[in-house]
Amino acid sequence: MNNILVIIDGHNEKKVFSFSPNLTEQECFDKIKHSMESGVKAQFFFKNSEISAKTYEEFYIYKNGNIVFDERFFLETKITEKIRQQRDMLLGRLDVPFMISLESDNEKLKNHIINLKNFLRDVPNNLQLEKIESDKDLVRFTPFQNIFTAVIVDAGSGYEKPPQIKLEHPKNEMYFGYQAEITATIKNGSVSNLFVTNNGCGYLTQPSVAVSKPEDPDGKTAIIASGPIENAITYSN
Repeated sequence: MNNILVIIDGHNEKKVFSFSPNLTEQECFDKIKHSMESGVKAQFFFKNSEISAKTYEEFYIYKNGNIVFDERFFLETKITEKIRQQRDMLLGRLDVPFMISLESDNEKLKNHIINLKNFLRDVPNNLQLEKIESDKDLVRFTPFQNIFTAVIVDAGSGYEKPPQIKLEHPKNEMYFGYQAEITATIKNGSVSNLFVTNNGCGYLTQPSVAVSKPEDPDGKTAIIASGPIENAITYSN
């Protein structure tokens, strides 16, 4: 265990130093005071600290005149690390299916796996954990368990404009996630194509899909079904 000296300089920047446990606070400060060109706003000394200098550097902030543990940032950091590990596992799981798609010359399967890989590679950059207000939801959040496809079961009729399509929200006790989104195009009054515009996340089961009614009162409401859950992970406490 070392002595830790935390300095808040004149620019409100935090600087953390580690020293031998046999040094006093003044001796520690004397060793670094020449580097404090902007002055010292606040100074904190932790003798024989069980908390490492790295932890003070990464997870402690200066707030209301004190050095306090930033629990939220700590959670976000650890969750991001876990998500990266899961992402790497899921990417590795796609290697064999991708080789099979190449050997069988299955263009549809190959393109689907490429889409999955591209999505997974971008996951760490698209987390936006700061938007999750509750720490309870943050701990349960997963960017995986997604929806990538949907199928037209019945194209319906009588549509003058593309119908509104709403997928069920991924409400469950295991994961916190976001609703997937799908848009459609029509041709001759019927649904002709579907586009997954948001893959959603956190689904344990395929979501139900609600489709708006056609403008023609004699028309028929289209029936659309969600595709399977992709990027499924094994849950563990």
